[in-house]
Amino acid sequence: MELLEKIEYAYERWGCTLFCVDSACDKQGALTADVFRTIHQRYPGILLLPENETLRYYAYGSPELVPTPQRDPGTPPSVREVYGGVLQRAPRHGHRGEDARRP
Repeated sequence: MELLEKIEYAYERWGCTLFCVDSACDKQGALTADVFRTIHQRYPGILLLPENETLRYYAYGSPELVPTPQRDPGTPPSVREVYGGVLQRAPRHGHRGEDARRP
């Protein structure tokens, strides 16, 4: 698991605890929440920040919130319903989502 190896290296070498997962995929395709669960079990003190989101990703990290005109900028109701109060991160500076680019 390439992502786990990279996290292990950064954690052991520099003591990193925040990890932005720019693309939640590898050579086999999209990463499942089980990948994030395995990482979280090995390193419970880190915070994973995947760019993509699925409901199960919220169990192991804080997916990026990309507001669009069709989407409430808050944590989705389905996530609050399942996980209660969860951490939601704002988009990176300059990242406005696909819909925001349309005129």
